Amino acid sequence: MKLIKLKELYGDDNTIWKFIWSILGAIGYCVCLYFSAKFTNGQLTLAIVFLVSAALSMQLCIADIKITKPSGLFFSKIFQWIPIMATIIQELNNAKVI
Repeated sequence: MKLIKLKELYGDDNTIWKFIWSILGAIGYCVCLYFSAKFTNGQLTLAIVFLVSAALSMQLCIADIKITKPSGLFFSKIFQWIPIMATIIQELNNAKVI
């Protein structure tokens, strides 16, 4: 994908910051899928938590394309990720590693 197309997609303001957050959201998606495969061990509720977290991480990639200041984008992402990470950490404490 060319940077010009990204500017059309995200708008001219802070294209690089928004692109970085999109990449981080995609990485978060992959990490959640990895955790889902590694730690669930047949526990359906734990698998659902990780898969929902993966879906939310992808949604967070595109949720804030209207925000124009990098600091606003950062704080918006942090506040969106706090409940996701709290749920994942709580479920990881309940998981049993083989």
